[in-house]
Amino acid sequence: MVAKDFNHPSVIMYSIGNEIIEAGTPHGARWGRLLAERTREQDPTRIVTHALQGMYMARDKIPELRAEANQDSATIHGLNDYLGQVTHLMNRVMASELLGERLLEPASLLDVVGLNYGDARYEVDQDQYPNRIYFNSESFPTHIDRLWKMILERNNVLGDFTWTGWDFLGEVGTGRHVYPEDAQEHHAPYPWIAAVCGDIDLIGWRKPISYYREIVFGLTDVPYIAVPNPREDGYVIEPKAWTWSDVAPSWTWNLDAGTPMHVEAYASGDEVQFLLNGAVVATEKVGGSRDYLAQVTIPYEPGVLEVVSYRNGAEVGRRQLRSANTPTRLRLSVDRESITANCEDLLHLEIGLVDEENHLNPITEAEVTVSVQGPAVLQGIGSANPAAPDDYLGNTSRTYRGRALAIVRAGDKPGPVTITATANGYADATVTLDSRSATNPLPAS
Repeated sequence: MVAKDFNHPSVIMYSIGNEIIEAGTPHGARWGRLLAERTREQDPTRIVTHALQGMYMARDKIPELRAEANQDSATIHGLNDYLGQVTHLMNRVMASELLGERLLEPASLLDVVGLNYGDARYEVDQDQYPNRIYFNSESFPTHIDRLWKMILERNNVLGDFTWTGWDFLGEVGTGRHVYPEDAQEHHAPYPWIAAVCGDIDLIGWRKPISYYREIVFGLTDVPYIAVPNPREDGYVIEPKAWTWSDVAPSWTWNLDAGTPMHVEAYASGDEVQFLLNGAVVATEKVGGSRDYLAQVTIPYEPGVLEVVSYRNGAEVGRRQLRSANTPTRLRLSVDRESITANCEDLLHLEIGLVDEENHLNPITEAEVTVSVQGPAVLQGIGSANPAAPDDYLGNTSRTYRGRALAIVRAGDKPGPVTITATANGYADATVTLDSRSATNPLPAS
């Protein structure tokens, strides 16, 4: 591991483990020290860390700590209750004297102590171990407003790694949206295939929580609008642990005009104003139930929904959503104008369902088939749907929220490459580009 990227500028530290169950035992501490020392011998210019998980290190005492917190795992009622108990118990375990004792040895051999869901130790240890350097090696994505404030307030806490940045296959349904009528289980049943707890979806598009995080980090003053999937009972999912609210950046819905709609705005200002087709329909303070968040109810009307963020009465940014009409064509977008004929170069082709004004329609789906002519092959096709049991290796995919993604891999010969997308009810869409000679071509595979 060390030799592979020795002196690489993006490598700032090496981790000797993640959630190693025996880390808090004498046996685990001994092996941790051997690993840390061997890593330093290989590269003394980088620091060493370890992502420690208190729920594993204190696993033998979990029943006792649960009893102290008056938690009975046999009486958990539904997923929200479970996630609430998990979050509370993690904080209790991490802040316990027992874990403090078990952290002594594994923490002492590290340059920086990584804690998975262990931010409760920051305050507990600040007096006794003022020189111990921490970072969140894994954290709940929905806690970033509170966590980032703690990081800014403490010079010995370096930063935060959320779980997770990009959606992934496996741990199915960790961040899924569970409604009252759904099975109240942490992991989702088949045909779920993805965890769906990332800031970025499976095909590379930013999800609403990523825009919230950008505002929390102070990287932008441009607000963001997110609208929950409408329900007749008005039920709105609140963020819990790995699960963000069930929202989308859309003002395109099959609803009657006047239907009450719950709307969220993420903003760095202290107040936001909502305009619907140019008229002010709501004004709300930011930060009531959660920092950087404002929530209102607005009567639905197709058109343009806009949010304006204010700080001390002055506008700092605005953003709008525009309703889309029925999609009329397939829109193809590529991430490069040519590929290199080396059997490895990849081209990403975004497929979108858009109306006559080129606005994406996220509530319409279609089966899209992709074909490739020329010296290249279709490497894969799919969507961001976390509950679609696709193998990604065919030539057809159903769009999800108006989008799909195809990946084309270069062959070993130069020449023109034509990519065609087809779907029932739409005209064929085509993109043509060049496959250019490689300086050192690889053998065909």
